[in-house]
Amino acid sequence: MEPLFRIAIVENEPADAEKLHALLDRYFQEVKESFSIDTYGNAFDFIEDAPKYNLVFMDIEMPGITGMEASFKIRESNESLPLIIFVTNMAQFAIDGYKVSALDFCLKPITYEDLFIPMEKARSILQLGKERYYIVKTKTELIKIPVSKIIYIEMVRHDIHVHYVDDRGEEKLVRHRGSMKDAEKPLAGSSLVRVNSGCLINSTYFSTYNVSEGTCQLKNGTTLVVSRSNRKSLLDAIAKMNL
Repeated sequence: MEPLFRIAIVENEPADAEKLHALLDRYFQEVKESFSIDTYGNAFDFIEDAPKYNLVFMDIEMPGITGMEASFKIRESNESLPLIIFVTNMAQFAIDGYKVSALDFCLKPITYEDLFIPMEKARSILQLGKERYYIVKTKTELIKIPVSKIIYIEMVRHDIHVHYVDDRGEEKLVRHRGSMKDAEKPLAGSSLVRVNSGCLINSTYFSTYNVSEGTCQLKNGTTLVVSRSNRKSLLDAIAKMNL
């Protein structure tokens, strides 16, 4: 089966390419997604092969044809794929990235923290056609809920309450025993984000955030408390969703 991530590293410095490869290996060990990685020492050789990949880490400063020039050529035949993440020593070289719909850029020397957010952006885009499910086991049945249909999940006493939208567009509630940690684990890397110690919301159902009251409102009208410790992660998730 074809891997979800088909990655090319276009980098003329072997040491930089090896370091980036190692960081990507670490990322995929954590998120448990399928992937393949190929390395190109120059942009010219990559251009013809570009359609084979859905994500490229493109060094901008390379001899011969630069990474930016190569990206313009690639976009002549495909406006959206592969996703492009520029790699550069100087941020100003990535300013023109919007002209080729670049996803993001990373400054050298790249750290794992620098890599993580761009990879999460790429992951959310590439997973759009790959539905995930949240499985609820009750006393009488096994319910398979598409993660994209979950509105929010909350802890009520010793039960997990899952609020979701069914196939007819009606809001439903199903309960099961467990902890927030149990609920959160199968949702790692999804659009659900914790807003307080007992609640996860689907960022796609987010409507507004009230700074003075420390609350957020969902599109169905539900208002939930956002703890100080979770405020940044919520706002980061909303920002990423709107990129």
